[in-house]
Amino acid sequence: MSGPTDPAEEHFDKGLWGWGSTIWEKLVSTGTGLLKVQVGGQDADVEVKQAAPADLAVGLHGWDGSAWRKNPLQLGFNSKYREREQMSATGAGNTMDTTPVPAGEIWVICSAMCFDYTHACGPASLNVYDGTNTYTLNRAATLAASEALTFQGTMPLVEGERIRAAFGGLTVGDSIYCDVVGYKMVVY
Repeated sequence: MSGPTDPAEEHFDKGLWGWGSTIWEKLVSTGTGLLKVQVGGQDADVEVKQAAPADLAVGLHGWDGSAWRKNPLQLGFNSKYREREQMSATGAGNTMDTTPVPAGEIWVICSAMCFDYTHACGPASLNVYDGTNTYTLNRAATLAASEALTFQGTMPLVEGERIRAAFGGLTVGDSIYCDVVGYKMVVY
């Protein structure tokens, strides 16, 4: 059985295909669900079992203009990302975190801001927090009431990371906010 060697030939729209070292071969199953193969010029029906999960190699393949190759990591737009965290200050210093990025996604932060709506405060900072370490995006020694500390740029967040706003010099009961805008990507 011969198969396509370039995308201009027969396409892979029906069935499952496997690479036969020089061409793509259509994989055919028998009526009993066994894989039909040719071994040494003779037809054979083979039962395919996954012995161990580590044996399974998954990857997307694509045509690069000269050959079918395994594609690099693929990302796809999933949705817009907007989040607002708000709380009443419980002491002189408070932090607030956005939702952590789940497994299988990358969130790209385009804009973030934090502010104390009620009174002046400081110091204040916008950070990336990974559950252990904090990486500063922007900070200010002081902020006037309702003055926003901002981050504008492109900051990808991976699994477990989130934006953390940190405030000092608060008055108990102050209304503090953190707004984040960006988009979510799915890892394929």
